[in-house]
Amino acid sequence: MTASTGWKMTLYENRTLASAITAAVSGMLVGYPFDSLKTRMQTHHYPSLLACARRSIAEEGVRGLYRGLVPPLLTASAAKSLS
Repeated sequence: MTASTGWKMTLYENRTLASAITAAVSGMLVGYPFDSLKTRMQTHHYPSLLACARRSIAEEGVRGLYRGLVPPLLTASAAKSLS
């Protein structure tokens, strides 16, 4: 068995776990910026979601929308993989 075949076999045997983790990470990466904007709109007064997004990106860049992502990402991945 070659290294490539061994890796593929391990991935195949754990495909459900890999799928759950991939789904959790993908969902978090797509949805987290919207959650960040929602939180900012609740704590500050912006006239619209677009104004909040523009100001946030202008002040912090796109990375600012993902600030604080790691803890929820780890917990969501763990929760999805266990269920």
